Amino acid sequence: MTINDVALGIAQGGLSRYLNRIYAGVDNKDESGTERKNNLLKNICLRSTLLINLRPIPGIQLSGGNWIGYVVLPFIIALRDNPLDYVLEAKAIVDRKKHSLEAILTFSIAEFVLKLFGVKIASALSHGVISHTTLCFSNLVGPMEEISFYGHPIAYLAPSCYGQPHVSIPFFS
Repeated sequence: MTINDVALGIAQGGLSRYLNRIYAGVDNKDESGTERKNNLLKNICLRSTLLINLRPIPGIQLSGGNWIGYVVLPFIIALRDNPLDYVLEAKAIVDRKKHSLEAILTFSIAEFVLKLFGVKIASALSHGVISHTTLCFSNLVGPMEEISFYGHPIAYLAPSCYGQPHVSIPFFS
């Protein structure tokens, strides 16, 4: 069980319960019986991306830049009786995707398009793929060695994203 499994399961469970309350038309104060009744729409289709480190040994920085691939995961909106079922279902999906070639192929195709067509086409391709997902999950580990900026040591690095077409980008470290 990894942080990605738990984060994806918690997000699925939380959003499922939130949407169930919203579609029931009930305020947060009055929750009499609406949690048990399924008020969700039948055809909600959400997707999330999960960034995966493709380096052979995690934490060791080799020359050649970042080796990051991504997989597109179904973001399942459903009500479960046991809250742990959300996490177990997310773990099964993430494990199946991690053992596939999807992350390696997304990295390889992006690198090929970048070398063949240039930055403009590669960024347009990446933006096109990512704009068709709802959430992006990442827990990629930052640098393990001490880093500095113009000779000043950096004690803490806060990740952020700008310009991605997502509703939410949760970071976990």
